[in-house]
Amino acid sequence: DRVELMDDIFTANRDRGVEFLLNVDDDRMLYNFRDAASLDTKGAMPMVGWDAPECKLKGHTTGHYLSALALAYKSTGNQRLKKKIDYMISELGKCQDAMEASGKFNYGFLSAYSEEQFDQLEEYTPYPEIWAPYYTLHKIMAGLLDCYELGGNEQALEICKKVGIWVYNRLKRLPKEQLAKMWSMYIAGEYGGMNEVMARLYGITGNEDYLTAAKLFDNEKLFIPMEKNINTLGGMHANQHIPQIVGALRIYQETKDMKYYRIANNFWNMVVSDHIYNIGGVGEGEMFRTPGKIGSFISDKTAETCATYNMLKLTKGLFCYNPEAKYMDYYERALYNHILASQDQSGPVGGSTYFMPLCPGGQKTYDEDGNSCCHGTGMENHVKYQEAIYYYSEDTLYINLYIPSKLNWKEKNVE
Repeated sequence: DRVELMDDIFTANRDRGVEFLLNVDDDRMLYNFRDAASLDTKGAMPMVGWDAPECKLKGHTTGHYLSALALAYKSTGNQRLKKKIDYMISELGKCQDAMEASGKFNYGFLSAYSEEQFDQLEEYTPYPEIWAPYYTLHKIMAGLLDCYELGGNEQALEICKKVGIWVYNRLKRLPKEQLAKMWSMYIAGEYGGMNEVMARLYGITGNEDYLTAAKLFDNEKLFIPMEKNINTLGGMHANQHIPQIVGALRIYQETKDMKYYRIANNFWNMVVSDHIYNIGGVGEGEMFRTPGKIGSFISDKTAETCATYNMLKLTKGLFCYNPEAKYMDYYERALYNHILASQDQSGPVGGSTYFMPLCPGGQKTYDEDGNSCCHGTGMENHVKYQEAIYYYSEDTLYINLYIPSKLNWKEKNVE
């Protein structure tokens, strides 16, 4: 909110994104949560696509929606967005309370479905029989914390704290070997940035249980080779693992344990050196391919958009500890050539690219109502362009992106 965008393509994308958010039916976003809590769905239409009532990933889009509302509100000050934040949080709180009162759920649980998928993950049930329950939970928790930190809603933190306790109670009883096997499972064990959101909760509250829970998500299959700077990424699901690295860096932020910094730094260097396409995107068919040979994989399924969304999160974080130009060179490349180009600019329809085709004759297509992962991050991408233009330390201002904008650096009385 210290940065004001001036009129150009970034502003146009931002305005389309905000207009879309303002026209979303909040009750529809709440449908699956109310249904899971046996509450009145208030005549809302059911969600569709990956959030349809029969889909096992339902609830993830609502989490992204919370984050997008919070980011848009912080960057525009639009009070209609604040009203939507407060309504969504109040209603999700009622869902959490109803779940607890029913006696069917463990304390603190909040989701758009029951605890069954979490039970099945602990029995190593594969995808697609289950679909990444902790991934969905991360989107919900991240949205809640964004509504607290950016949207100024205190209740959002209280709801998220209770969910965090549920996570801690659930995982602390499992042996390390079981956790390692769960997190190594393709998609079923995908947990988004659960380690990141639990470390955030620890940073806000000081409750050590949240930090303990964050470390229970350590994925040794990924973390051990990354710490030793061994590139084992070929054949791994890109966006299953990038958020885990973002979480490792957040644990470093809270603990200063250098192991987690090495994991994040080595991973970033590997990906940017050997796994990115010219637009800054990564992966083909959602997968990392053989390092240094991704030119052999030029298809209509290159560069998953939400993988770039998470690479930019990681890049920003690393820049804070080591403000070298290489980080913002990559950030600029990916932001301008991939994220900026990922929005359907025909109007405020909320459409986003899933993949960015780099094959000859490839054409962009947009997910408008399929509620895919990239539709979710797409709601966030275009309402937060301000976040990396300027950085500051005690005596230095970094201008990282040449985006027409105005900065008010209040501490130094600099505009």
